[in-house]
Amino acid sequence: MNLFLSIHTKCCNWKRVIPSPIGILTLIQFVVLFVYFLAQTIYTPSLPSISPSFLWGKSISANTTEELKKIFSEYNYNLENIKNGKTPVPFLLLETLPNNFHKIKQVEKRKKLFIKIVLPMALAVNRRIETYRDAVLTLSKRQNNLNGQEEKWLTSIAKLHNRKINETNLLLEQLAPIPVSLFLAQSAIESGWGTSRFAKEGNALFGQWTWKPGSGIIPKNRDSGKKYEVKAFTTLINSVWDYARNLNTHWAYSDFRRERSKQILSGEIFSVLLLIKTLKKYSQQGQSYLELIDRIIKQNDLLALDNARLAN
Repeated sequence: MNLFLSIHTKCCNWKRVIPSPIGILTLIQFVVLFVYFLAQTIYTPSLPSISPSFLWGKSISANTTEELKKIFSEYNYNLENIKNGKTPVPFLLLETLPNNFHKIKQVEKRKKLFIKIVLPMALAVNRRIETYRDAVLTLSKRQNNLNGQEEKWLTSIAKLHNRKINETNLLLEQLAPIPVSLFLAQSAIESGWGTSRFAKEGNALFGQWTWKPGSGIIPKNRDSGKKYEVKAFTTLINSVWDYARNLNTHWAYSDFRRERSKQILSGEIFSVLLLIKTLKKYSQQGQSYLELIDRIIKQNDLLALDNARLAN
């Protein structure tokens, strides 16, 4: 009798732990949700940070041009080899120009050193833009099926370029590389090949204006009543990035972006000379400024650097 009661009690206790149909359903729902969020974590493509980062490059500093030349030499940085496609461009990001850079007397030597400084920055900025572009292209293929993280990222990158999340085609028109020869030519003109006061005091290589008081450097020859300043930057790479963002977002350069997009869609190599014609609004000098860009590019064989590649 005691044995029967013991067995009966155990059976009843066993029955009590059998999950109810509702409990089973809840458990299944939990498992499904867990698997879904796990899949989202595993299969969501890694999205680049919205704030431009160039941490994968090597940041360098040099108080003198002699120090800078030594660093470049250690990395076998040779422009002729790069033009010939023999070697990539060392990923060296100089923080600020050497104190005595403007004192280089031989013009050709100063030009070559300046090109070596700006070249890896131009390539780094283009690489960053292409990273954004690749991510936008990937997300645009399933724009109606984005998770929260992806939608937030796409909204942020669109806002950064003055676009809405559903303006993908216009956003892609903005997220495109800029010819390296254009980076080099315009930085050379706007900074006097790195000798201008704005380049020395504010790492400003492209002469961008700002109307925010105290955020730049006041030109000595600024007309009376004018409020603009030349934008200053903490590092040279920030100046290069801002130049690219300016060309890629400002209304004044919409013709530049349309022409570039047209060339990209045609599958042809950039026609830099056609792109130059769209930049008339960049300078108050108008047509003569465009002719100067063209001349700087040709005289210094800058087109040969358009196919330069950045070292990993």
